[in-house]
Amino acid sequence: MKILQLFVAAVLCVSNPVRTFCQTGKKVTVIINATGTAIGVDTVSVSYKPKLEYTVSREVRKPLSISTPSTFEIGLDGPVGSIKITVTGENPTSLPNTYVENGDTILVSLQRKDKDVKISYSGKGSAKYLLQSKLDSISFWGIYPSNHNKVEKSKRINLKSVYYRFNAVRDEKQELLETYKPTLTTFLYDLYSADIDGRFISNSSATGISFLEETEYETSLLPIINRFMSTSPDTLNFRAQSLSREYLKGLRDYTRLKLVLNKHKEPHMKEIYEGLKSNFSGRWKEKMVSYYLQNLPLSNPSEFLDCLRDAVSFITDSTDRNPLQQLLKSREKGKPAYDFSLEDRNGKIVRLSDLKGKIVLLDFWFTGCTFCARLSKKMEQEIMPAIKTKDNFIYVSISVDKDKTKWTKSLESGEYTHGTNINLTTGKAGSSHPLIAHYKIINYPTLILIDKEGNIIDANMNYTETKTIIDRINNAL
Repeated sequence: MKILQLFVAAVLCVSNPVRTFCQTGKKVTVIINATGTAIGVDTVSVSYKPKLEYTVSREVRKPLSISTPSTFEIGLDGPVGSIKITVTGENPTSLPNTYVENGDTILVSLQRKDKDVKISYSGKGSAKYLLQSKLDSISFWGIYPSNHNKVEKSKRINLKSVYYRFNAVRDEKQELLETYKPTLTTFLYDLYSADIDGRFISNSSATGISFLEETEYETSLLPIINRFMSTSPDTLNFRAQSLSREYLKGLRDYTRLKLVLNKHKEPHMKEIYEGLKSNFSGRWKEKMVSYYLQNLPLSNPSEFLDCLRDAVSFITDSTDRNPLQQLLKSREKGKPAYDFSLEDRNGKIVRLSDLKGKIVLLDFWFTGCTFCARLSKKMEQEIMPAIKTKDNFIYVSISVDKDKTKWTKSLESGEYTHGTNINLTTGKAGSSHPLIAHYKIINYPTLILIDKEGNIIDANMNYTETKTIIDRINNAL
């Protein structure tokens, strides 16, 4: 039996060696001490957002040792960030994603006996860990909407029951938050409250759409959904709500539900974009449009770029405008592609510039990605045989698996890529690698086509459109 004790202290310091990530000269230091029996090959990773506006998390990893503390120094670019601590290896453990503030000193004690885990928190800031753990434990109960068949979903009582349960969960979470209010700053209290409301709005909106689509827009359900729609989201508290990912997602899904009600069909990307523009004004309009475009699966590449250009033309706030400008610059046709330096299976460094003179297709994936596996099969059976000349074409497979053993096993399986490709990895950086951040890749697989001069041909290719992929490659050749 193994017993593992894990101690984590997050401490604000004055000095700042992490210049790249910390503009304020302040940082959070995470110290991890493990005691007990041998812990095998466990690794501790801390993924974090030094400022809540950021869409991409950064990550640092170190071995977990019982003899030497593992110390992380993390820069905060604002008063509030978020961190997630994960132990991987023989004793995997994941702590909840939690907000952190300047000055926090959090002590986390994790005791493991076989598969049983006991966690306790103490120190300044520990209330946030305790609160988040309890909030996460309160979830939707009963039969999920997805388990209802078409007939059941057409019955009004079932939709009313689901909405009642969502309300009950929100009320229970809000009551719990009230008990922690004395330990939280006003801003952090508002942030948690926005998270709770956002989750309720998102779940309720998605449920309404699900019931409507499954019942072919059963009219008897409309009064129940309209009753939910009559309680419009409160968008008065901009400061906290605009930084809550849950709240922004809720408003996006609420807008989508409005469009479904009006059109009796699923809106496409540009319709949602236009809906956000028309339903909000001022800074909320800018924030919602920016959030939507930065967290969007590229289902319609041409519309995506059109919306990006339009958004950049009217958004004035740099916090929301700059990421879209960067995204437009990194994805727009004719712009120089990111000149990466990545390792292959044998540790050899391969650079994009090494491939100049060839048409290059980049395929980003990870082990366990179902759609990545489907694309690989499609590439092998349908797309590659249709390429008119392979002498000037190079297929580069880039995995964001952090575990090299997992990646090499996937290479050997042939499920996600093949030996004839150039197979590269982002290594321990995983999805936090600068290459991924440059293109703001949030969905997998992602395909990017690059010309012989190293410029982008198409960084928004729809991986489901086989003929389009073949045509783009052949036209480039």
